[in-house]
This record gives sequence, structure tokens and C-alpha cells, in this order.
Amino acid sequence: MTLAFADDLVLLSNNWEGMKKNTDTFEVFCAHTGLMVRAKKCHGFLISLTKDSYVINNYEDWSINNNKLHTKYLDLKINPWTTTKKPDAVNLLQDWIHKIYKAPLKPSQKQILNVYTIPRLIYQMDHAYTNQLSLKNLHGLIRKAIKRWLHLPESTCNGLLYSSNRDGGLGSTNLSNLIPSIQIRRLQRMAMSSNPIISTLMRSEEAQVKLQNLWIQAGGDENKILQLKDPTTLTVQSEDILLPVEWEPSPNQKPKFMTPCNWRNDEFENWTKLPVQGTRIKNFKDDPDSNSWLAHHKGFKERHYIAALQLRTNVYPNRESLNRGQRDTQHCYKCQQKTETYSHILDQCPCGKSTRIKRHNKICYILAKEAKKQNWEIRKEPHFRLKEVRKPDLIFTKNNESIVIDVTVRYEQNLHTLKEAEREKVVYYEPLKEQIKETTGAEKVTFYGFPIGARGKWHNRNFNVLQSLQIRESRQKQLFSRRALLYSLDILSMF
Repeated sequence: MTLAFADDLVLLSNNWEGMKKNTDTFEVFCAHTGLMVRAKKCHGFLISLTKDSYVINNYEDWSINNNKLHTKYLDLKINPWTTTKKPDAVNLLQDWIHKIYKAPLKPSQKQILNVYTIPRLIYQMDHAYTNQLSLKNLHGLIRKAIKRWLHLPESTCNGLLYSSNRDGGLGSTNLSNLIPSIQIRRLQRMAMSSNPIISTLMRSEEAQVKLQNLWIQAGGDENKILQLKDPTTLTVQSEDILLPVEWEPSPNQKPKFMTPCNWRNDEFENWTKLPVQGTRIKNFKDDPDSNSWLAHHKGFKERHYIAALQLRTNVYPNRESLNRGQRDTQHCYKCQQKTETYSHILDQCPCGKSTRIKRHNKICYILAKEAKKQNWEIRKEPHFRLKEVRKPDLIFTKNNESIVIDVTVRYEQNLHTLKEAEREKVVYYEPLKEQIKETTGAEKVTFYGFPIGARGKWHNRNFNVLQSLQIRESRQKQLFSRRALLYSLDILSMF
């Protein structure tokens, strides 16, 4: 007997001799048609009846074109009683991690664990129905390896590891949530199958219990468990996706299935709620370019990359964090005046003043360089007097218009820090409007603040400055953010 679908084939027989005849016939068929069989991707087993039990594969292995059939099918060991034999994933993963650790790779390059290694486990863990305890063991091995390679403390929160790059995380895979979610998706598709036999089987109590267990394992709400008996509840309903009970798939209509949870987003939200490591993390929410150094850290040295990760989670060593909860002094190691916090180091400490000035001047230089390409006349730090001398960083003049810009780099204390810094600069320099008109001969004068976050946060209103100067925005946002962050890391390295 033969079962065939596309390029897959199943041969069935009552005994070893009958199967040998089938394989011989199949070899002749391949010889006449020019087809080839990869024996390594094939699997076969023979169940023989004994007096009071069964024996598996107690005969000589079958072969096709003198190649013995492999003991695995798509890298899974097939067992006729339990469908699949669970792979020894822990030892396998430990071996892969050890090889990556010994490889001559930079710490950031060892993220191949997430890109190439973990995906090799997903298929096996999914189809072998690995239990949650085993998935958590794998989860622990992965977490420990990443922290070790990136020199992160053991206490570093999981949010940094599993949040998406867009939210400032490393985008690693959490198998404990991913595998049950994949299996839930398969049950949903089967419940909505156009095949009446498959859809009927999915309406059974056994299938529903299976879904419930997977839903909870994946982190879903117990009160929102889907019902396989009603396929219309399995998808997200919208104006574009209206599915009848008898759903028929089509190329132009693909359902968006309900999911137990958005585990990456949940990891990020848990991260933001932490009293220390979650401080000011929401400042970077949905700011992909300010977070891009995590995924595409071009121009970063490894020491900068690791320090930036530590700064992102507030685990970079300083006296305020190392002595938290102790009676030891938390005063700044350099100036001995204030508590050694990140804000003090990056914005206030006198010992970092020269580097802060370089950071400020570099951003001014980039702005002036880009504006010069657009034929703006540039004045740098011109002096104007009211009750005191005021020196805006840059004045650009062209076509009877002057644009006044003052750059500042601020530590992101909250969501409004950069907005307040921008408004502060505008209010401070606006009284110079008439003096600037006399100096530049312009009829129109516009004032802008240009704040950048010390940890790389970009202020969206800075786009107004770039547009006014006719500067292309394609790469400038990332350029300014990266430059500010690099100088901040140099300041931290002094302590």
C-alpha cells in the first residue's frame, strides 16, 4: 500500500519481505523517472508480534539504493507508540553553547545563539511536545549564556534579553512561551480546516483540554481561553477579516489568529515596573532608531556595546548602585560632593566636564557640516548682550532667513526631559531676536533647541530643525543619538 502527498511518500506492508519488495519496486520507479531519494531523511520501522508483546525493528534495516534508512525523520526519532521520542535538547544545547563560547568571536557576535542555534531547537521542541519543565531548563541555559558573554550581572532582568529591539531589548527567544504559542496556532488552523474530519476532531473535549493547557503555559489569561468548538472566536475580527463558521482559506484572505499574549511586550512592561533596572526605560519605547545600536551597533567597540547594555538596565557599576542598602558612602568617587548616580556622572560631575564639552561640540560640528552642504552661512557662538552675555551655539543664515540653534545633551530623567530642555533654550534666546536681525540682515528669525539624550534618546521635534535646514533625515537621527551615547560611555569609563 502507498500513501503519497506532493514529494512525500509512505510505503506500508504486513511484513519485512513485503516492504523489501516495495522498496525494490520504488528503486525501479526512481531509475526510470530520474528521481532520487535521500535516505538520511527517510525512516522506517517494523512492529513484530511476539507471544505476549511487540518487538520493534528486530530485522535487518531496509535500504534504498544501498543506503540504509535513517533512524530519524526530519531530525526527530519516530516511535510507533508515542509518535516521537523526545530529543536530549539540554545536552545538545549545552554542547552548542560551549562551542560558541570557545569560538574566537566578539561578545556581540555570540548572539548567533539566538539567530542560528535556537531556531534549530524549535522544530524538535514543537513536534516532540516537550514539557514546560524541560523548556524552562533550556530557557535558563540560554539566559545564563547570554549574560555571561555580554558581561551582565546575574541580577540583570529578563526584560533586556527578551524585549524586542524596537523597545531596547536584545530580542532573544523565550522557548517557554514560543513553543506553546506555536502549538496553539496549529490547533487553531486545524479547527478551521475545510476538511470535515479534521475540524470535527478538533471539537472534541480532548483537543479543548490540550488547548487550555497550552494557553496557560504560553502565559495566556485563564478567563480568555479560546473555544475550538466555535472557529469564529479563534481569529481577530475586523472589517477586513470577517470569517464565517465554515471558513475557506484563500490567497487574499488570511486570518489573524488570537494569541495567548504578546510575551515580548509583557517582558518589556515587567522591565519598566522594576524600581531600579526599569527606571526611565519607557523613555525609549517605540523609538527604533534610538534603540538601533542594540541590533545594529555599527561603529561601537565591544567595550562600548557592553557598557551601553549595562547603562540601559542601570546595572553599570557606580557607588549609588553598588552600595545600595549599605552604610558605605555613595558620594562621587571623583568630586566627593554628590551621590554618584548616572545623572551626576553624565551631567554634573566636574571631572567629566571636558568630555561633556567634546560631546556637545561634536553634535554642533555635525549640524554645521550638514548645513554647509545646503549652502547656509554659519556663525558659531556669536556674542550678544542683554543684562549678561548670551551665546547661541549656531546661527544659520540664507535667503533673508536666520535659524538659531542651541544644542544640549541631557540625562533622560523622565519622558518630558528633552521637551522641557527644548522649550528652555527657545525661551532663553528669543529676546535676542532684534539683535540677530541686525547682525545677519535677515527678516525672519526662528529659534530652536536641539536636545539629545545622554543615553541616546532622540527628541522627535529635532526633525523640525533638520527640515528647516533642508538636511536629509535618513541617517541623521541615528548618527546624533549614537554620538551622544558614545561620549557618555567615555565619561562613565573615567569612574
